[in-house]
Amino acid sequence: MRPDSGYKMTARDIVDQMSEVLLAGSETTSGTIACLWLELCRHPTVKNKLLESLPPLLPNAPIIDSKEIRNNPTFEYLNACIKEVLRLHPIASEMGRRTGNKGITLMGHYLPPHTVVSASYRDLHRNPEYWPQPLRFWPERWLPSEKRGNAPEPE
Repeated sequence: MRPDSGYKMTARDIVDQMSEVLLAGSETTSGTIACLWLELCRHPTVKNKLLESLPPLLPNAPIIDSKEIRNNPTFEYLNACIKEVLRLHPIASEMGRRTGNKGITLMGHYLPPHTVVSASYRDLHRNPEYWPQPLRFWPERWLPSEKRGNAPEPE
């Protein structure tokens, strides 16, 4: 049953859901980590700043979860680096949806029934209209204003 409507799912609905789970649910974390390492290798100053910001941990220290990284000021710069990696290298680079049984007009364009419409996160996150120096890996954009320096605030 579809959770949004309560109707029985069609074979196509099930295939779409399984495709999404398989494509979006595999290798997303490792892909993001790989992109973070890539950007840190390209930007040694950012890498050094990140390493200096992190506390030393012993091998038997408890695992730090994502909630801790998001909420503990100790990990503020790591959180900013992760957000900047996700902006520049979104793992899910597009969001596609299909129009319903009736045609619609979207932003002045008529879309016939069952038309696939897709929005590109990658294009949006690299658009200079919203992001000054959009191709620059600049984690400071995500820091509080008093720690941001000359980095612009995220839109």
